[in-house]
Amino acid sequence: MTTPIEETQELHVLIESVSFKQNCFGVTQEGETVFIGNRIAGFLNLDIGDQVLAHVLQAPPLRGQQCLGQGSSIWPYCQSRSDG
Repeated sequence: MTTPIEETQELHVLIESVSFKQNCFGVTQEGETVFIGNRIAGFLNLDIGDQVLAHVLQAPPLRGQQCLGQGSSIWPYCQSRSDG
């Protein structure tokens, strides 16, 4: 059973680092961290310095912990890309 997606935020994200496994980590204009999985990053051929317009879900709370709040956006769906 899949969980329906609630609301997403459309944010501009600057790619700051790419891991060995091709996962990307970026930052929004507000300073929030964004994780982009290697399937999306590889499909878009993302690299450091690229800018994307992403539809971002808020990170779920960790088991036994409160919601992470600011700086915890994950799982963006990248809509467009511009090399920066």
